[in-house]
Amino acid sequence: MSSLLHLRSAGTSLVLDLSDDLLPVVRHWGADLGELGADDLAAVVISTQVAHGDSPFDRADQVSMLPEHARAWLGRPGVEGSRAGRDWSPAFRTDGPPDRTTLADGTQRVVVRGADAGAYLAVELELELHPGGLLRTRATLTNTGEETYDVGAVRVALPVPERAGELLDFAGRHTMERVPQRQPFSVGVHSREVRTGRTGLDAVHLLCAGEPGFGFGHGQVWAVHLGWSGNQMTYAERLFNGSRVLGSGERLEHGEVRLGPG
Repeated sequence: MSSLLHLRSAGTSLVLDLSDDLLPVVRHWGADLGELGADDLAAVVISTQVAHGDSPFDRADQVSMLPEHARAWLGRPGVEGSRAGRDWSPAFRTDGPPDRTTLADGTQRVVVRGADAGAYLAVELELELHPGGLLRTRATLTNTGEETYDVGAVRVALPVPERAGELLDFAGRHTMERVPQRQPFSVGVHSREVRTGRTGLDAVHLLCAGEPGFGFGHGQVWAVHLGWSGNQMTYAERLFNGSRVLGSGERLEHGEVRLGPG
């Protein structure tokens, strides 16, 4: 079975790289690439690899859906947590081929499972490409050890290309909801957080990254939305080497989620 999966729906393509028994890397998420053979998919991988330049690492690559410091990602990790200061930097490996199915409504579904035997953690990543072109993702973390694991965050991230140089999100208040605001996609983290226990009038709604000057009728745009009406975090992050991601997850208070064994 090829380590590259290409899903297509309603003008959208998703190319997943599942090589080396690692968590999936999204090599393309955007406009439909058309029918691609094995050589074409390999060329997509090469074209999206990030040059590491003057870097302390031997290799710089696109971030996995659950970003890991163990894979030389220097930005926000997908999993934050520890056992009293231990097991805070998991390195997940998949434990078999992905499950790939098509649901009754035409949704293409891929499930990838991985684990870190040393950190006693397991993860399940779900991706669904809907008939309308929407990509839905979810991550589930399991404690496989005998000690409690304190969870600080579980965040899924998706890459966007370098040409996505502008951010758009929304702010607001009573009688003036969803006010758009724009800014350059500069190096660092642009984070929107909800701490009110519910999705308020000032919630981000959508965090968009697109070609500078994009509008309703022009320019390519990538956007994320978190389907959760509680405390949440949605962010855009750009590293020094040009890598850019949009990510999101529930915003947890200190000590809010403690995973017991199993």
